[in-house]
Amino acid sequence: MTESDRKVLHAPHKSNVYIEQMSSRSDMSAAGRWFLPALLVFALVIRVLYLLNYSDLPQWDQLTVDNYYHHHWAENLARGNILGDTTYFRAPFYIYILGLVYTLFGASLWAARLFGMVVGLASIYCTYRIGRQAFSHQVGLVAAAVQSINPVFLYFEAELLLDVLFTLLLQISLLTVWRWRDNRRLGTLLLAGLVTGVAAITRPTALVWAGLVFTWLLLLSGDAVVRLKRLVMFVVGLALVIGPVFVRNLYVADDPVLIASQGGINFYIGNNEIADGVSARMPEPMGHNWRLKQVVRAAEESSARRLKPGEVSDYWTSQAFQWIVRNPGTFVKLYLKKLYLSIGDREVSNNRDLGLFSANMPLLRLNPVSFSIILAFAAIGALVGWRHGGSRVRLLIGLILTYLMTMALFFFSSRFRVPVLPFMTVLAAVGAMAVLDLFATSIKRGTGMMLGVVAVWAFSCYPMVKLPPGSPSQDFVSKGIHYYAEGDLQKALSYFQTARMFDASQAETNLNIGACYLRLGIADSALFYFEQERQLHSNRPKTHSNLASLHLVNGRYPEAAVQAEKALALADWDVTANMVYLRALAGIDSIVTGSFVARVEQAAERTDNDLYLLNDAALLLLRRGDTAQAESLLQRALHSRPPPIETDDGAFDRNFPNHFLRRRHETARTHYHLGLLAGLSGKYHLAISHNRQAIAADSNLVEAYANLAGGYRYTGQMESADSVMTIAAQRFPTNELIRQPTPRHNQ
Repeated sequence: MTESDRKVLHAPHKSNVYIEQMSSRSDMSAAGRWFLPALLVFALVIRVLYLLNYSDLPQWDQLTVDNYYHHHWAENLARGNILGDTTYFRAPFYIYILGLVYTLFGASLWAARLFGMVVGLASIYCTYRIGRQAFSHQVGLVAAAVQSINPVFLYFEAELLLDVLFTLLLQISLLTVWRWRDNRRLGTLLLAGLVTGVAAITRPTALVWAGLVFTWLLLLSGDAVVRLKRLVMFVVGLALVIGPVFVRNLYVADDPVLIASQGGINFYIGNNEIADGVSARMPEPMGHNWRLKQVVRAAEESSARRLKPGEVSDYWTSQAFQWIVRNPGTFVKLYLKKLYLSIGDREVSNNRDLGLFSANMPLLRLNPVSFSIILAFAAIGALVGWRHGGSRVRLLIGLILTYLMTMALFFFSSRFRVPVLPFMTVLAAVGAMAVLDLFATSIKRGTGMMLGVVAVWAFSCYPMVKLPPGSPSQDFVSKGIHYYAEGDLQKALSYFQTARMFDASQAETNLNIGACYLRLGIADSALFYFEQERQLHSNRPKTHSNLASLHLVNGRYPEAAVQAEKALALADWDVTANMVYLRALAGIDSIVTGSFVARVEQAAERTDNDLYLLNDAALLLLRRGDTAQAESLLQRALHSRPPPIETDDGAFDRNFPNHFLRRRHETARTHYHLGLLAGLSGKYHLAISHNRQAIAADSNLVEAYANLAGGYRYTGQMESADSVMTIAAQRFPTNELIRQPTPRHNQ
């Protein structure tokens, strides 16, 4: 430690009389030492009650899009795909930790949410530590107590989102920087860099905090060598964590992306001609339900070449900057709007109506803690702390301000401000105690300060900027999609119809209703709603692919092909549109086999040899009698790889097509049909092999049992055939195929 460091370490803070008075009350009595453990037990009980209440609601497994994405990616990691397949779209640390939880305890929502609860409790403890180190034991306890019942934390701790873990990491980073401030050991500064790096690979906006720490270290007193050592140690800590992520992106995808490629699209969402500051939507035809494939394709069409994920991010970043340059005044107004929303009292979610959700949760609905109250007292606490708290408090305030100002460059959602809430809560505790102290000494001064609190509270609560006109339609749509995926079409239809009552023009609302009627076999109603969707949103591919599906069901193959072609003109990569198109073509007698095979190859290329499309096309070729081409497609299907989990649009949905269980069942169909073809051509041993693999992949594929038994009979293995049929009869006692006296091959 240098002499200049010792002087800084031991020099008294100027104007710290108030802080000294506050700290003088911090000595804990014997009884006081039990306050924190008791508080943590109380917080634990509150969270257990919350989870028990939550688990009784249908929303428990009705996840939002980001929850599904994290859940499916974590499952993929737990199954061993550690390195991944392409550039990280999102910062990976939370998902890797969730994957570890799934590896240890199974991929259950209880495991994920209990993990969130543990992280939340650790965050409460860190809030206490921050309050105590910056001010006093009492401040730490008050702040921790407020966080323990804060409804925002109760909600987000139970969601499969990264925000609470990121919050904890920021807290640990701040505490570690403070620790270095006290001991001036380079090892502590290295640790601060490591923790900050972990926060950055959880959410890259932590790099803004890293920049603030770097600047603070640069401005501290000391000679050039001392300053350089500080900066190098902190940066080395960052690099030791972020560097492997960067190298991994280079190794896996040859893509020099520092952490993740999501930043560009998020920046564009917050800065474009239709941006409203809160909606995570793109200009039409993508809208609210945009897909990564659409984002990539739009960038590639504009660039006239294939792009890596990092290049796609750069493209959308440049699009946002171009809009800003063309519209500087609009950008400033939009930025100020987002900045105000970040300190406004309204809680905003992109995917769930928090008001409707809270109505079923007493711990949220009846909770007295609000953001505006915390902000109002935090403003007073910030004034007191800035004047009397020294560099500790100034770093804390700087973290809050720089973080909020950075997030306003993107778009606002309540969960994005969660990371600064513990720091604001500490300042709020200071502000509340300052008001009480002033009232104790001077009613007049106390009243004046309280008026300031009321003014900030009113500023936060007053709707200075309007939110986009909202309705609970999206929440009903989410519920409908859940029950549609569950196969409860009547309940799904009820929710979709309710959503339509609130907003009949919302994209895909009429489409969802029509899809329910189509699966229920009520073609006229399906057509009505599909036509409604076409009139409102003719530029969306799903509009045309669903109309094509309806025509297909009714045997109107030429009309189905026309609508499918329109869908493909808008999204040629869409698997469903390609499958419907091929089915429509297969039904048109004038389409010769050679031409049809060429269309199949084109569809396979457009969908990157999608497993489901290859299987479906193979069946179509079988029906046309082209067994050689069908077998070729099925062999290709066996080697089909799913798209990278990091950028798979399906991972955002409940019915994730490339979930390992669904792909396993689909691969079982591939083996079954290859076994069928082998049996028809007299290759019975090969047929046996494929049918055994089909049953191993999907033990409910009844046809595979029958054909396996047939293969055994043809090869003289009667005992094996009887054994297979006995097992099948036990599993499928009412199935006509199994009850037949003689197993046969089925076409």
